[in-house]
Amino acid sequence: SVNIQKSKEHSRKLRREIYFYIIDRYNLYFSNNSFDSVVSSLGLCTYQNPVKALNEMVRVCKPKGDILLLEHGLSNREWLRNYQNKKVDVHARRLGCYWNRDVLEIVGNARLEVIESKRSFLGMIYFIKAVPVKR
Repeated sequence: SVNIQKSKEHSRKLRREIYFYIIDRYNLYFSNNSFDSVVSSLGLCTYQNPVKALNEMVRVCKPKGDILLLEHGLSNREWLRNYQNKKVDVHARRLGCYWNRDVLEIVGNARLEVIESKRSFLGMIYFIKAVPVKR
């Protein structure tokens, strides 16, 4: 993709060895317990099954690792939440983004324990620090 090519060029300019993968969010290429930290930004709104994607992040995260989420979703302000709910179909058709998802509910349904949660920008932006709950 064009974005990956630009990122590769940028990493060469920085003289950094960075690996790029295009992979299935529900079946990550990596082994169990591969990473100290897993970061996701602004992706949960596009996944058909965001809980399944989060649980895959749990799988590849080490048991004492962190899962950091920077996401957007349903506002905690009633007037904006009503607008998001009213316009979700139009927004999703145009951008593939379901902007009225309750991010905290999604995270609560995944195998995660929330350590820290903050909201900003009219209650639509979520920063969540979580740890994996391994079975």
